[in-house]
Order: sequence, then C-alpha cells, then structure tokens
Amino acid sequence: MSTEEEMEWPSKGPNCPECRKPTEPTKYRDRNLLLRAWKCTDCGFMILHPLDANFMLKLKKEKEFEVKVGALGKTQIIRIPALLRDYYHIEKGKKVLIEPKSSTEFTVKVSAD
Repeated sequence: MSTEEEMEWPSKGPNCPECRKPTEPTKYRDRNLLLRAWKCTDCGFMILHPLDANFMLKLKKEKEFEVKVGALGKTQIIRIPALLRDYYHIEKGKKVLIEPKSSTEFTVKVSAD
C-alpha cells in the first residue's frame, strides 16, 4: 500500500448516513481480523475504513489461498499472495512467527514492528 493509503482517518469521523450524528473511531472484528471503522455515537451504525472494506471484499472472494512451496537453496519457502503481503505490510526482512498447530496446520503471525 502506498503512504497515501496508509494514512489514518482524521480525528473527526464522517457523519452517520442513518441519523447524521458524528462518529468515533473504533475497531471492528470480522473473521478474526481487526478492521478500522467508525461507529455512530447515537445509533451505533458502523462505517468501515474504505481500505479495510476493500480488503474484506477481496478476501471474501478468494476465501483461501493455495500457494506452491518453492526452494531457495536447502530451505523451503512459501510465497505470500500480494493481497496479504500488502495488507499486512510484509516486506523482505520482516519477521514472522510460525506456530505449529497439528501435523497438517500451522499459523503465521506477522510482527507489529
């Protein structure tokens, strides 16, 4: 994502489309993802950040990602799709934590730095 896309929304949020009252920044959880949003102070209507809403639309279309395992010397590598790479800001040199779950599953956690 470009620097322009990463900019935070201003402290004053958009007005609620339902009741026209001001909104406040909040977080919204969907599919274990924490998304940026605004919540109406009066009626509770939620407005997702446009970049997060766009990501969720693409993610719901893909549902899951099948990738090939490659090799780099004696090391096995897994390629990360561009949609996930961009959303999670994964760049060369960034650290991730791989946590085994079972004999057929593991999770990858991206560091916050």
